[in-house]
Amino acid sequence: LPTAYLIIAQMGPVFFTLAAAAAAAPSPACPAVAPAYHAATTCGAGVSGVVRIPAVRKGLNNQRMRIVQDAVIAALLGAAVELPSFLRTRRRCGYRAGCYQDYEGTVPFDAVYDRERVVEGLRRAGVCVVDTRSEGRAPELAGALWPTTASQLGPGGDVARRYDLRGGVWSLGGEEDCCTKLVVDTRRSLDLLTSVNAAFSSARRIRRAAHEVSRRLAAATGRAKEHAAVAIHWRADEDFVRSAHGLDARAYARAACTALAGV
Repeated sequence: LPTAYLIIAQMGPVFFTLAAAAAAAPSPACPAVAPAYHAATTCGAGVSGVVRIPAVRKGLNNQRMRIVQDAVIAALLGAAVELPSFLRTRRRCGYRAGCYQDYEGTVPFDAVYDRERVVEGLRRAGVCVVDTRSEGRAPELAGALWPTTASQLGPGGDVARRYDLRGGVWSLGGEEDCCTKLVVDTRRSLDLLTSVNAAFSSARRIRRAAHEVSRRLAAATGRAKEHAAVAIHWRADEDFVRSAHGLDARAYARAACTALAGV
């Protein structure tokens, strides 16, 4: 939502009534003050401000999309990032149509991603990760402009002209805001997107499980060692077939087979 509203009153008495009310009490539409945090102390003189990344109320793929894009935008703005402490899950629901939109459940970030590897990978990509431990809502940065192009985020761009990130903690949107924030239109933003996405290494237990599945696949296909495999994000379950999405499962299966036939 926009951080401010412009009220135009054409009638004189109405205008003065609104003006008097505004003078008598602070307006809830006034922009919030960013929690204080000096990222340069942790990250160096070239980093100013922090972008706090939420866990959006969507599936893991969408949550990752938002986290990656927020991190890229922060780097383009010269800001650090604060990763979410947890991720959303529809635990105990699976893909049932009756509860597929319930993301009240959470799991620790560390249960899904190897935080140490992620932080190191982001550092190599040029993104500094901080833990502000600050309370209070972080005001949204340029909320009315998303999605925006990467070329608008550098020095002299629209966002840089409108906002001063120094010494504060900011947000690019809340947990209901999913998921496209960035339009990649520069070589640097494309390189950043690639390296930031690659930084998100799975947690150790997930890597072990994936390795075991790969080993079993190699054994079942008679291959002496593991080879690359094609993974399908299958969507023909209840959450897409028996929900408002109305997916035609047979058409979906035919399309998947057609796509795989050319691999």
